[in-house]
Amino acid sequence: MPLAAGVPALIALAGSVGAGSLLASVSHALHKGDHPPLAFLFIVQLAVALVFWGWAVYNCITKQFDLGAVSFATVIAATALGLRRMDASAKESLQKQRVLTGLSGLFVVVNYALGIGVASTKAWTLLLYMVVACTLWCASTIAAVLLLSFAIRKCVASASLLPHGE
Repeated sequence: MPLAAGVPALIALAGSVGAGSLLASVSHALHKGDHPPLAFLFIVQLAVALVFWGWAVYNCITKQFDLGAVSFATVIAATALGLRRMDASAKESLQKQRVLTGLSGLFVVVNYALGIGVASTKAWTLLLYMVVACTLWCASTIAAVLLLSFAIRKCVASASLLPHGE
């Protein structure tokens, strides 16, 4: 008997968050950057986005266009860039990353919000998945933007401690 609509996605969401957390924990132990909580969050977001981007691309090929193919691609790009910039202490670089992170996460949240509208007329398990995923992406996007804001403040504070001329 096939699983109800939304149940495979809930399983994939839980699995990708778990796998991303495990990968981030291992990576965190190896990576001694300035922003470990942000790196952890980016790795989890990247893991989840990769799984659901693949799923959305599959839907595009086998069924119909899935906006997740675009929205998750923006998260993949933003988090990959964020992980590359992890050691950057330039305020401007962190500010650009904050905008990219916020916009890509917002794109995914809006996509899920649209899905909630569609799912409200379908199986309750699909609606549950959409609400859970929308909430998680909203929370993780806000957390990443806040962590980037703290990193920017830290950068500004440390720059103000330098003697003039340096």
